[in-house]
Amino acid sequence: MMLDMVSYLREHEEIKIISLDVFDTLLFRTAYTPSDVFGKMYEFELEAFPEGVSQEDWLNARRTAEGTARKKKNARSGNYEVILKDIYRELPTVFTDREPLMRLEVETEKRCCFLNVPLYEEVKKAADFSGCEIVLCSDMYLDGGTILSILEQNGFDLSLVGRIFVSCEWETSKRQEGLFRRLLEECGAKPQEVLHVGDDYYRDVGVARHLGLHALHYNFISDACYRHPFLKLEELSHGSVNGIPCNELYVLRLTASERGSGLSAEERFWHDLGAMIYGPFLTYAAEWVLDQAKGQNIKRIRPFMREGDFLCRMLKRAAGERGGDFSVEPLYVSRFAIFRSLFGQITAKEVEYFIGTYHIRVRDVFENLHIEDLAGDFEAFRDAPVNELRNVAMGECSAYTALLEYLTSPEMLSRIRERNAGKAEWMLKYFEKRGLFEPCVTLDLGWRGTMQKALDDVFEAHGIENHMRHLLCICSPLAVSNVVDGSRIWGYMGNFGKHQNAFSQLSARLFELALLSKEGTTVSYQRSEDGGEPVVSHIPYPDWQVGAMKQLQEGILAFQSVYLETVKKKPYLKRLGERPELLAGLVGRLHAFPLYEEAKRLSSLVYDQNFGANTFTPILGERTIHAYKGESFEDFYGKRRDMGLTWYSGLNALGENRLFYAEAFLQQRRRFSMLSVACLTGRVLRERGDRALVLVQAGNMTKFMLQFLAIAGSLDVVAGIVDNDPSAVGTRIGGIEIYPVEHEFQNPLYVFTTVREECRRAISGQLKDLFGSEIPVMGRMN
Repeated sequence: MMLDMVSYLREHEEIKIISLDVFDTLLFRTAYTPSDVFGKMYEFELEAFPEGVSQEDWLNARRTAEGTARKKKNARSGNYEVILKDIYRELPTVFTDREPLMRLEVETEKRCCFLNVPLYEEVKKAADFSGCEIVLCSDMYLDGGTILSILEQNGFDLSLVGRIFVSCEWETSKRQEGLFRRLLEECGAKPQEVLHVGDDYYRDVGVARHLGLHALHYNFISDACYRHPFLKLEELSHGSVNGIPCNELYVLRLTASERGSGLSAEERFWHDLGAMIYGPFLTYAAEWVLDQAKGQNIKRIRPFMREGDFLCRMLKRAAGERGGDFSVEPLYVSRFAIFRSLFGQITAKEVEYFIGTYHIRVRDVFENLHIEDLAGDFEAFRDAPVNELRNVAMGECSAYTALLEYLTSPEMLSRIRERNAGKAEWMLKYFEKRGLFEPCVTLDLGWRGTMQKALDDVFEAHGIENHMRHLLCICSPLAVSNVVDGSRIWGYMGNFGKHQNAFSQLSARLFELALLSKEGTTVSYQRSEDGGEPVVSHIPYPDWQVGAMKQLQEGILAFQSVYLETVKKKPYLKRLGERPELLAGLVGRLHAFPLYEEAKRLSSLVYDQNFGANTFTPILGERTIHAYKGESFEDFYGKRRDMGLTWYSGLNALGENRLFYAEAFLQQRRRFSMLSVACLTGRVLRERGDRALVLVQAGNMTKFMLQFLAIAGSLDVVAGIVDNDPSAVGTRIGGIEIYPVEHEFQNPLYVFTTVREECRRAISGQLKDLFGSEIPVMGRMN
């Protein structure tokens, strides 16, 4: 989000002072919440903490100490403004040496903070244009000197700042109005001569405007959960010490998203999937690949097509930042092309795998094995998908079993090998040209390592010494059998069944489609002037889908750029790469618990089998969605028995109850107060009918309800929020404006309030005077 401060100053020439909030405005943190910084203290310097004190122990102790210090200060002085020493004085006695911990907290803030460069540049531009004095105004327990040192260490030019106002030093806050009043007094300014910029909709905007100051809401962080509702689902589903997976990357993800701010709504949706969901995992996976290659002293990296087209772009960018001399080129392979080359040495196991391919038809099997004239008893099933033959009787067994026995009989295997002899020649020449006969690393997105095992089999069958090390971004437990058989396969995530919770949420099909390439698929190899070359078949994906995946991939690259820029200043961010399950959890949330809008758009994607079945299949077709809504799960699944093929999470999200997952998460994590808000939100959506929703009182409960409405894709039903606090009036939460209680909305209305019963009755009376008795007022208790 960018503020045009120069235009605002041009329209308001009376402004002489620009006041800036500091944290979450001028400074960002590599953290989700300010208290996450306390957890980083533990990670950065474990030896500073008493033996036996865990990270969670420390977080609880630090939070409790701050609350206790503020209560004591209020009892003594009537305000809650404390300094850091006040907080550390309240730590439990187990923390005997507190001075080093206080210094560690300050140093950790310096390490975690980084300058909001776009806003910083805008402030400098505004100061140059207007000649306004720049002051800082922050509600914080750190003193002004410490805050200035944090700013300076992160690249802020302190000569820009005239003075700094911090709540702990003046013993009053912006929320209490006192800090703004002291600013006006000390600067000798009138309210209309000051422009304040900050992230908090209430204290930075509402209070400032109530006092007569100009105010601009910098809602980059404060409104993120409304712009990106899935962030709330991540928080609710994760439930760890730090509250959200990969909290260090929270602001980086938001920053990457903003790089798509000029796109249309449709384009922005796909861009954000890349920038905020797929980008972190793939960025760290690319770094891991380079580390693996470097550790093996290997220069050649060969990502498999079709995903290899995009993975090469990522690897080249990452390698460029390192200054290494890696050779990164795509390798044109496919399961179909490799197996076709293996048909001259095919085994019964490989035949079984081949005919088990999803959606492949009987005629595809015979044509690709070059035995189309030997169909025999299977001619009647020529156009049927092979998997459907499992439910068709043929003699004493199923037609599927009969087909498998027919194709794997010694006589048939011999004839298949004979008809496909010599198919590997040009493929091997192509591999030699691409450096596969020398030490090299291959790379694939995942899952089972089938192509890798097939490549190894080709080399073994032709007596070629194998120097390949196969890397997978995501390694399925099913890859273990290929490893046991001798293939050197290693995954960034999932080796030998590791990270099963994260892996189980991922959909291979959705992940692969995210890296869709226009290059088409490799179907065979042929002679060329310098050896062999691949034969690539164009796959006519819909133009809209190709465009959508291009935007998604640009979003991934946007995150990678932000990461590469930030990690130079914050090298500790590299350590998150050691937790691939957390990074994959961002993608897993999308696949396993999609929002309605996400499920709606992803379900319309189509995919090809790329193994002899030249047809497109939607992720979720309209017939499937309609059938699922009309049947019980037992009936639906019982008829299809295709758990691995149907995206049930998407079907659930497209159902009538759009808060299903939010409620499930909350029940799992036992957060009953939040569960009650989720359930209330669902109830309000069901009962309001077609009436516009008005929320009463802009407190935390209302804010949580708005977040759940955003999750349900229903923020547009809210006509506004009413509050009797004049400081709140005129501000916005999630883009929803706050009005005075007497504001006249248009009928018909449905009013919801989280306030006490007596307040609800008073509101009902006011509404009756304004609009009539037909306005329903729902509260938490009715």
